[in-house]
Amino acid sequence: MAPLFKINPYTLEDSFTFKATVAEEGTGITMVDSKYIDLDYKLGKLTFIDTPNIIEEGAVLNGKIKFTRYDGAAIALRTVYLFKGPERSAEFLQTLTTDSDGVAKFSLSTATISGDFQIIASALNKVWPLLFIFTFFTTPRYESAFKDISRLRPAAADNPTSSSLVISPVSDPLPCDTETPIPIKYTFTGETFSTPSLDIMFMVFAKGEIVQHGVMKAPVNSGQVVIKGKESLKLSVRPEMTPTVQVMVYCILPSRTILSESREFSTEQCFKNKVSVQFSFPTAVPGERGSLQLSAQPVEILPEL
Repeated sequence: MAPLFKINPYTLEDSFTFKATVAEEGTGITMVDSKYIDLDYKLGKLTFIDTPNIIEEGAVLNGKIKFTRYDGAAIALRTVYLFKGPERSAEFLQTLTTDSDGVAKFSLSTATISGDFQIIASALNKVWPLLFIFTFFTTPRYESAFKDISRLRPAAADNPTSSSLVISPVSDPLPCDTETPIPIKYTFTGETFSTPSLDIMFMVFAKGEIVQHGVMKAPVNSGQVVIKGKESLKLSVRPEMTPTVQVMVYCILPSRTILSESREFSTEQCFKNKVSVQFSFPTAVPGERGSLQLSAQPVEILPEL
């Protein structure tokens, strides 16, 4: 007998639904459970590692490609093809082979490549249309890697070529018992960040001792050539910190460059115990008698009037 209908395999979902029913003998109590499982046709993937996001114009791009199975195990002695993107007009660059750790190193001269560009690592010797076909059809495949490379821009008034940390000046003397924000401006140029923020450490010194320290989080975007921003250090002056304090900030960039900056601020004359002065009335005429009231903490010494 001929089938009543024909199933197109491309219209089926790549998943299974398992359902199990367990009945307890004697009581008839049943339990039902089901599990939904997706089918994944990726045998493994390629990943760019230790490859910078930003290089100078005409510089040599050095990087590595990691080839792993679906379970994370390294794939050794396998051929990897390096292309210049974009995907639809990919240009073959190099043929590489992974070592025993599943890593293939490459060194690429960019003297003939102008501006920003994209590199692609693939297990196939042709990018288009094979990647498109394998991605959208049920074909076992190794996932390719894509990476955008930006150029370090030439110097400009709004585009600095060096990284810096700057402690901005504030009106001094710093007031007592008041939280004063100290602006910390930062500029990071030509760095490759692997985290969404960078730690900026700070220390406050007074009379040769550290009186305050902590960490500020500076948000960073690895896709930007130059990253600028500002954080604020909250500084509250206490009596033991007078008459001057020194603020120092520093950070360690991914390139292992250390940025640091320090600035000294004067403070008001702060006293641990407060003294209040009050006259008996706010105004008086010449010759009129009045009184002055001084108050302080117990056992404090008041000056003679």
